[in-house]
Amino acid sequence: MTEVLDLRVLAELTEEVGEAAARRFVDAFGAALQGRVSRLAAAAREGLAFETYEAATNLAAASAMVGAGPLAGTARSMACDAARTGTLPTPEMLRVLERLAAATATELARHGNAAAGGPGPAPLRSGRQAPSNR
Repeated sequence: MTEVLDLRVLAELTEEVGEAAARRFVDAFGAALQGRVSRLAAAAREGLAFETYEAATNLAAASAMVGAGPLAGTARSMACDAARTGTLPTPEMLRVLERLAAATATELARHGNAAAGGPGPAPLRSGRQAPSNR
């Protein structure tokens, strides 16, 4: 476990769907991360509570699936605030979210390089053999 990423979640994802599918999911998460954060920030800046909720929920769910607990929790909190009270993230909250997203992307890439011996994120291999997708 790192400060921003729970590698056990990546191991579980790999066990559930296989290494190739887990890698594709993690790669897609990384490719879409900045867009998700930007969409949430834009909705908050424009004062759009429902769109903020929707973007934050999307970010929270995807982040949780790759083990990015701090990012998921922050996004989930923003979603709950937007849905329950119409409270939108402040600029400082958005900066925190952006820092967490950047740290998560860095950690996924670092882990991917170490686990795969090459560029890009890769799910963690656990002691159990993942099902083959062949």
